[in-house]
Amino acid sequence: MNVFPLISRSFGSELNVTCWTAEPTQTTNSNLDLNRPPLDDFFTIHLFYSDHRYTPAKEETVTFALERTTDFDHEDTQVEVEWKMMELGLEEYGDDCVYEMIRESCGLVLEQCLDGRRKSLEFFVEIVQQPVVDSDMDSDSDSEFTVEEDKDEEEVRREIRFRLKASGNQFVNGYSSSEGNCSICLEEFEMSHNVTKLTCSHIFHENCVISWIFHDRKETCPLCRSKVIDELICVNG
Repeated sequence: MNVFPLISRSFGSELNVTCWTAEPTQTTNSNLDLNRPPLDDFFTIHLFYSDHRYTPAKEETVTFALERTTDFDHEDTQVEVEWKMMELGLEEYGDDCVYEMIRESCGLVLEQCLDGRRKSLEFFVEIVQQPVVDSDMDSDSDSEFTVEEDKDEEEVRREIRFRLKASGNQFVNGYSSSEGNCSICLEEFEMSHNVTKLTCSHIFHENCVISWIFHDRKETCPLCRSKVIDELICVNG
């Protein structure tokens, strides 16, 4: 099968995701067949997962369909896709990364179909989990992560969330306790707030702690300075 890449991205050093199609993209629509079949009603998505933390590597595949008009901001859509990723055995901290890649690929192939550069809404997602490499780096409680200028802010924030989950920190959609407040923004927690419970047990609003790590360049809890995240790649701000 011929492979025609759509997008490819690495999340840290452990997770690599590549989206591709088996159909080349037309450079122009000058030879577009006006009698071509109507546009598919569904995206057909093939997921391939390869976990190289095992010898031999564990490999799983799953295929599913999403309506062409799918709302990727709707919680039901994310739940549906995450169930498919669970079938693969993909660990929870990779869900958000892969979901964003699927969302982006759906938008890309749909755009190319609508302007005549592509005929099919079918694409493939290859997910490769690499072994975790131990580091002998000094784990100073106020250690800073590496800065890399070629990543934009949104990409870095996604990577920070990925690294937090990979390091054992918990993300909770909605917080049931009526007591306490976020020590970063000083606002009280509410039922509708998304929060993060760090490995040191301190709790913050999800966006607050991600912003703390992004802007302050720290891998540590804002309160106790315990290291809560592995080395990150970030951008200058």
